[in-house]
Amino acid sequence: MVFVRLTDSARRDLNGLDTEVARRIIDKLSWLETHFQHIIPEKLHHNLREYRKLRVGAWRAIYYVSDGMIIVEAVKHRSEAYD
Repeated sequence: MVFVRLTDSARRDLNGLDTEVARRIIDKLSWLETHFQHIIPEKLHHNLREYRKLRVGAWRAIYYVSDGMIIVEAVKHRSEAYD
């Protein structure tokens, strides 16, 4: 089993969102933690190729996996997520 950890930056991103949107993202991250062994994470490209994305509506959680941890680096709107 893997565990989700949010960086300070990702926490700030979540705190800046509407409560309902933030709740949906947290719920989806919890789902990811439970089901990670059974999915194929979506890889990013180019300079972000070490990262994966989790889609939650128009929002993206950008993360990488290290030593059994899902480290969420950012939570951004899809229009800003890949800059």
